[in-house]
Amino acid sequence: MSATDNRVYLKKNNIENTYSITINDTNWDVEKYAKHMKVKVMNIIDMEMQLDFVNVDAPFVNAIRRILLAEVPTMAIEKVHMFQNTSVIADEVFAHRLGLLPIKADPRQFQYRTDDENSEPKAEDTLIFELKVKSNVDEIENERVCSSALEWKPIDGQEEKFKNCPPKVVHPDILLAVLKSGQEIECVCYCTKGIGRDHAKFSPVATASYRFLPELKFLRDFYDEEAKLVQSVFSKDVVCLIKCEDGSKKAIVSNPRAEMCSRNFFQYPQLADSIQLSQNLHHIIFNVESVGQYAVEELIVEAINIMINKCNRLLEELDAS
Repeated sequence: MSATDNRVYLKKNNIENTYSITINDTNWDVEKYAKHMKVKVMNIIDMEMQLDFVNVDAPFVNAIRRILLAEVPTMAIEKVHMFQNTSVIADEVFAHRLGLLPIKADPRQFQYRTDDENSEPKAEDTLIFELKVKSNVDEIENERVCSSALEWKPIDGQEEKFKNCPPKVVHPDILLAVLKSGQEIECVCYCTKGIGRDHAKFSPVATASYRFLPELKFLRDFYDEEAKLVQSVFSKDVVCLIKCEDGSKKAIVSNPRAEMCSRNFFQYPQLADSIQLSQNLHHIIFNVESVGQYAVEELIVEAINIMINKCNRLLEELDAS
């Protein structure tokens, strides 16, 4: 195993050649590093996206992940003024459910609220939604109150500003409460701008994770029943069987990136020393799922812009010191 080997090797009870960042004070060059860096969009499905970061160290990717979780701003319900609630759900529980609703509104169009709790809401920092529902006394069946019942109430020119994309809840079918006949709920919700570091309701991602690209190597050939066993110990589609000229079936590696690195093959002595499983430290698979406030492709750009601003502020502080 060479000193420049960029892989970790997964053994039965340990991991060899574990990760260490390659940067040092004398040899590292930012222009050379950026020249070899590659980012590939592998697929986008609805609100999910998978990216490949090639020739990028894990701390940089992890910084993007942490920014996605905690520092990309969104709009969320911060205060609820409850005027009537005769349902079985307590006021504070219902307010908490409202707070977790993802709001489709561009946070870049808003300012952060000041710390003055007594200040009046302004068009620049607040969105107002009203919820007013009452179950008919004559109805036999219970009435479901969903997030679509929230109605946006524009203030001070917001109607004109957001006429092309009026604020709304991301998912209109989220169940909030169930009312019996005669019960009612009336409240006003105030949305403000915030980040996930302050409260999870502001986080724009459902998940943001990364893993190193798996690499699988067979040190000998596997045929027929043994080939089927090899196929069974790895994740789906990682190993496939091909038919040989003599009619036998041979196991080959077809899609190693689908492997979840369970190391199940170590349970079989006949396979343990015949298969090499490793992970490429310079090829990172990054998965992100948007809650819905942003298009998923916009999220990565926002996170990188925030990282750039943080770096610029650090440089300014260093220059000033």
